[in-house]
Amino acid sequence: MRRPRLTAAAVLASAVFAAVSIIYWGLVESERRYMDKWHSVGITQAYMQTTESALNQYRFDTGAYPTTQQGLIALVPKYMESVPTDYWHNELHYVCPGAQGREYEIVCRGKDGLIDTEDDIRSWELQPSEMN
Repeated sequence: MRRPRLTAAAVLASAVFAAVSIIYWGLVESERRYMDKWHSVGITQAYMQTTESALNQYRFDTGAYPTTQQGLIALVPKYMESVPTDYWHNELHYVCPGAQGREYEIVCRGKDGLIDTEDDIRSWELQPSEMN
């Protein structure tokens, strides 16, 4: 029995389909990565905002923010249900007093979980609209 031959048009159509599929997959994957980053940063900023609200309530009640040694655990259970974490389930880094005259600093270590790296989210670098 004779095998059917592929025509040039069929080969070209297959190649075009493969190329379009690869490009489409690349765009979808790129969009997914962007959305994941946007989502994770947005959630972390919301957690930081909640933590700042709890810190302000703590200060209102006690007259001072928790010290670095007391940490954010001082907010549990009266002001928060548990020690605040970021999107990746890492505890937020807290320092009080903060550097450069800041009353305190809250830092999310980002996806890599390391402090002082490019993906960190710092409370003092957020725009006021992102924290209110």
